[in-house]
Amino acid sequence: MVLTNDRELAAKLHSLSSHGRMAGHPLYEHHLVGSNLRMVEFQGALLLAQLARLDEQIKHCDANARYLAAGMEQIPGVRSMKWDERLTQWGFYYWTFKFIPEAWEGITRDQFLQAAGAENLPIGGGGHIDPMYLNPMYTEGHATHRKHECPNCEYAWKNEALSFGHATFLGPREEMDLILSVFQKVWDNRDELRS
Repeated sequence: MVLTNDRELAAKLHSLSSHGRMAGHPLYEHHLVGSNLRMVEFQGALLLAQLARLDEQIKHCDANARYLAAGMEQIPGVRSMKWDERLTQWGFYYWTFKFIPEAWEGITRDQFLQAAGAENLPIGGGGHIDPMYLNPMYTEGHATHRKHECPNCEYAWKNEALSFGHATFLGPREEMDLILSVFQKVWDNRDELRS
C-alpha cells in the first residue's frame, strides 16, 4: 500500500497498477508502462472457485468459435481469422474477425456495425480500440518508440477489424446460429444500407 497526499504521485501510482491508464482518458488509452496487478483477496477467492470451470469453458468457447468460423465461410463479406493448424484449442478474450470492404461495394465497416447493432448483435470494432503504438505511452514524452508508419495495420483497424468478447461464445450453439443469421440478414439487405 502507498499513502500520499501528492495528487500527481497518486495518479501515477494508480496508472502503474491499471495498465498505464489515466483517469479522465479513454479506457484503452495507455500513458505509462503499467501492470494489471491489482487483484484483492476477495477477487482471488472468487477466481479460485471459478478455475474449476475454466477448462470446460475454454473447450466450449473454442468449439463455438470454430462453428461460427465455418458458418461465416458461407456468408460473403465476413471471414474469421485463419487458425494455425498447430492450434488444438484456443482460449481467447476477444475473438477478432474481418469485414471485407471490397465485397460490400461501398458499405463501410461502421455501417455494417450499425446494422448488426440494430439486430442486437454485440460486435466491437476489433478489440482494443486502436493500434497499441498509437497510444500516448509510445507517442509522447518519455517513451517515443514510434519510428515507422504502419499503414496496413491502421487500414485494418479502421476498415476491417471486428470482434466479439469471449462471453459471446459461452452460450449454446444456437446463439452462433443467431449470429450467422444476422450476418446473412445484413448481407441480404445490403442495398438498403447504401441508400
